[in-house]
Amino acid sequence: MDAADYSKWRQGDVFSMRTVAVLTESGPELLPAPHGVVVMSQTCDVVRCEGLHVTVCPLVKLDADDRRNAERGTKPGYAAVPEAGDGMFADFALASPVASRHLAKHSRTVGIDPNDLEEVRRFGERVARHFGRFAFPDDVVPWLDGLRDVVLDKHDLPTSAEGELIRRCVAEFRVEASAPNFWSTPPYSVTLVVIVKRGVLPEFDDPPPLPKSLERKLTGAQGAFAMAEWLREAESLADSSEARATRWHLWQSLADAWAAKCRPAKKHLTMPGVAAAISEGALTSEIVTADQFTYERYRGSEQLDVQHLSPPGPVDEL
Repeated sequence: MDAADYSKWRQGDVFSMRTVAVLTESGPELLPAPHGVVVMSQTCDVVRCEGLHVTVCPLVKLDADDRRNAERGTKPGYAAVPEAGDGMFADFALASPVASRHLAKHSRTVGIDPNDLEEVRRFGERVARHFGRFAFPDDVVPWLDGLRDVVLDKHDLPTSAEGELIRRCVAEFRVEASAPNFWSTPPYSVTLVVIVKRGVLPEFDDPPPLPKSLERKLTGAQGAFAMAEWLREAESLADSSEARATRWHLWQSLADAWAAKCRPAKKHLTMPGVAAAISEGALTSEIVTADQFTYERYRGSEQLDVQHLSPPGPVDEL
């Protein structure tokens, strides 16, 4: 490919440059990049970059375990570069600016198929995630790990009702901190907002009465496993006001159960500030559809970094 034709450059492209520059404690050094480098800069910036700089990072080959963890989202410093070959990933940890005219001296190959919009979105989202993740307070992070672990463990299990609902129905988990403290000082009043795709949550003008048959089931403590199993069963019921009310209440209960997963492990309770970080010692929950969640609330909340959820898609898919 003509590497000097900047108008054809894209985020995710691979160049044959074999080193990246980093500043170490001993001063500037060139580190090897034997597989080449990957463009991290956004396409809109890259195409007008003549005479300017482009951010690149090394292309690396991960072993089976690291690859699986990168694909699961537990190694957020990597993003797959499918067109570069099996197991090839961009390593964001060594991001480095390079003069575009220097980069143009090296051969260019496509790393992300521009016709595969899902791959394009996924790579761009991984880059944005690396630089734009919200820094939750250190004493709050252990509270959120429990739900992250559930999503990662259940998502790909074909026999898990909970995983199937997460894959098919959940658009995003977001976290809201309320007044008066917001994220400034503990204890924080925190709500887990479960955003489901359009059409998943039955619509009512007012909360429907709890069906008697479901009330008996919900007596006593029930976890997310049971809620998900019952919800999957309820989806097969003939459509009726009672069936819709059953699904509505089960989704509310499942959101409550997921919020209950947000508890620090015992080993973290001795860390400074963790035990008292959350007001009342628990997160509250709320479930809404994607079209009900306002832009104002979006701006005032933070995404729970669970990479296994679907990449961004067209609005009509949410």
